[in-house]
This record gives sequence, structure tokens and C-alpha cells, in this order.
Amino acid sequence: MGLNDTRGRRRWGSCLIVLIGAAVMGGNVSAQTYVVDTGPGANTGGLSLTRNQYLAGQFTLDVGHEINGLEGWMIYPTITGDLPVFAVLYGDDGGVPDLSNEIYSQLFVVPASGIPFAADWHGIGGLEIPVYGGRPYWLAFEVPTEDFGSGAMPPTTLPELDLYAVDSGAGYVANTTARLGIRVLPEPAMATSIGIGGWGLILLSRRRVFGNAS
Repeated sequence: MGLNDTRGRRRWGSCLIVLIGAAVMGGNVSAQTYVVDTGPGANTGGLSLTRNQYLAGQFTLDVGHEINGLEGWMIYPTITGDLPVFAVLYGDDGGVPDLSNEIYSQLFVVPASGIPFAADWHGIGGLEIPVYGGRPYWLAFEVPTEDFGSGAMPPTTLPELDLYAVDSGAGYVANTTARLGIRVLPEPAMATSIGIGGWGLILLSRRRVFGNAS
């Protein structure tokens, strides 16, 4: 599969705006207990996050939860504007994100950091996504192909996730040095079992178009 075939699956799809329900999260969230929390990374540096390079980290939970929030430690080192990013939850395909098993995706924006440049937590909240214990998942961050902005995900001090992967145009491949910072927030009142399959309300979603496997 060539680069054009891979990028062809990442076209903007249909968007649905719902005015009630989830809120887009930017900046720090306090007094929360995360089921995945790598801690923050550095303020600068790290792998680029652009329309030409997507980044992902794998995690596995001991028990099931309904996920309320998905966040990444990132920076958009400019003075003005913002960087649109899709937070995408995938299943696992032998150690890389399974593009045929996209569980959820939602757009958010990373605002310009201004000066001095400093990274922060950015992502989405107000979700109700069921995930299961003992099963690997990937949280990926993907810039729409129409956007030319260049962000980054500064690394954590130590590798904190199960695995990392980078897509530089030809599909996701394993990466052992990415050290991405991510946080996953469960529903505040959710028990360890998840017998319901409701998806809740979302602020903005998109449908990704997949080509045939080659």
C-alpha cells in the first residue's frame, strides 16, 4: 500500500454537531483519578504531530470502564491560531493500531502556546465509551489532512505505556522511543463492569473512510 492509498483513508468525513453533552477539554483538569496517567512530559521537543505524522500509545486496563476523557500532552508552538487534532481510540492489531477497528474519534483543538512555549494537556471529555479489561487499546492523535499546522508531543521522562506507534505516511509502525504523554479518565460513578453499550452525546465527530485491504 502506498502513501496516497493510506492518506486516502484519512479524508474528512461527515461531522455532527450536538449542542448538549460533551465539552472539549484544553488545559489542566484537577481532582480527577485517571485509569491511565503517564504524567506530563517536557515543555518542548518530542515527535512532530502534523498531517504527515500521527502518534499513538497503547494501554491495557485491568478491569473494564466507561471512558469519560482522552488527553495527550502536546504543544502547538506558535503565537496565534490553533491546531485541529482528532483523538482516535483504536483496537490492537499485533502491536500497532488496528485501522479496521476504530472505536471512537472526535476532533478538538490545541491552542497556540504563545511565548514562552509550554506544553499542556489537551483532549476531549464528556464521553461514555465502554472499554474492557485485559484488552489492548490505542489512543492516537491525528491532524486532518487539510491542515498545515505543526504541533508536537514532548516526551515523558521514562516510557510509561505498553507500546508506541508512529504513522509517517505509510501506516502505523512500532516505535520504542516516542514516550508520549496520555491520560484516560473513567466515568466518575462507573463501576468496574460495563454491561451497557451506550455511546452518549458528542460535540463533534467524524466518519473516516477506509479503502479495501491490499
